[in-house]
Amino acid sequence: MARLLKRRAFLLPVNFKRHLGFSNALMQHLFEVIIILNQRFLLLFIKWFILAASVLLTIAG
Repeated sequence: MARLLKRRAFLLPVNFKRHLGFSNALMQHLFEVIIILNQRFLLLFIKWFILAASVLLTIAG
């Protein structure tokens, strides 16, 4: 019984580490996707901002 518990106690961290590694990879992938999307939106936002600023300047000028 004690031997079985010892083996299970040894296997638990291994499984946990494997699960942790998988979730870490998943999170990293999600972050990469978010960063890529943010860059695209940021470029779009900057483009629109410049356009709006130039329109406002022509109206004001």
